[in-house]
Amino acid sequence: MVGASASGTQIAHEIHRSGRPVTLSVGEHIRAPRVYRGKDLEWWMDATGVLDERYDEVDDIARARRAPSLQLAGTPDRSTLDLNALTDIGVTLVGRFAGIAHGKAQFAGSLRNMCALSDLKMGRLLDTIDAWARDNGT
Repeated sequence: MVGASASGTQIAHEIHRSGRPVTLSVGEHIRAPRVYRGKDLEWWMDATGVLDERYDEVDDIARARRAPSLQLAGTPDRSTLDLNALTDIGVTLVGRFAGIAHGKAQFAGSLRNMCALSDLKMGRLLDTIDAWARDNGT
């Protein structure tokens, strides 16, 4: 399966739950916990103003438009469904799909770097939330 944004993680989870093996191709992504500091992440992003940023306030709008969507899926129990959760249940992760040569799929060897980059982005988001919570007594 190719694509590890919110829909990709949900589909990979559903296919795995049906009893079939899943290999998920992962490129650049942004992951975050579904619940943070006792509240849904969407609540935090709204409260901190992350969702209010206008296009004309972004330093590099072209870069922002190329950024992957947030890997944030809804589940009945509000659990976090991310790459860690998928690997915990047995989904195999590979790097970004690069193409097909001689009938074989090829994948980039950048999975570790993509995950590290995602962790940095998640850290920045959670730092923003922590600072807002500290400043607002939440």
